Amino acid sequence: MSAALRAVARKIFAQAMAAVNVSGAVRKEISIAGGQLWLSGKAIRVSDLDHVLIVAIGKAAVTMHAAAAEQLASVSCHAIVVAPFETLPFSRYAVDGSVAFLSGAHPTPTADSVNAAYAIMQLLSRANARTAVLFLISGGASAMVELPLDPAITLADVAAFHLALVSSGLPIASMNTLRKHLSAVKGGRLAVAAAAAAMQCTLLVSDVPAASPD
Repeated sequence: MSAALRAVARKIFAQAMAAVNVSGAVRKEISIAGGQLWLSGKAIRVSDLDHVLIVAIGKAAVTMHAAAAEQLASVSCHAIVVAPFETLPFSRYAVDGSVAFLSGAHPTPTADSVNAAYAIMQLLSRANARTAVLFLISGGASAMVELPLDPAITLADVAAFHLALVSSGLPIASMNTLRKHLSAVKGGRLAVAAAAAAMQCTLLVSDVPAASPD
């Protein structure tokens, strides 16, 4: 490859990386202006809110939360961030002010996944008519937060089920369809848990086609 072509390739690569920058993408969707909080095009008056509850889950959870917190610095926020241990800014299970950082397991759920699910459900139980809820979801979230829908289903059962699906050769949409029928936190159930909130917004960072979030 000539030096000129190498320079063009590097330029294309740099522009592509800038276009998919997670922090920048999150910041574009969150703003406070004119006394209103804007979440992905939806607005609510800041004076009508007491808190914003943030649930960030996945491999990019720490980065997504940091960008959201920067945009929401002028309002009261409470957050739970569930991410791979190596990406956490603190040790396993740490609380920094109003933010709880929890280690998330991947690719199969563990006791950490269940603990994170309980913590998130407890946070969402605080949602009311003066609350906005922001979900920040990225790859790996399915394993990092999990809670069986039926108490008779053990964690070992869930882990084996996830492993079987990953090894099955099924398309991801089919795997997720099966997962949600056994889970208390998938298939829209987190949204139901936060149903009392005045506003909900979900920002997704994913490697699946944009028209197929399932």
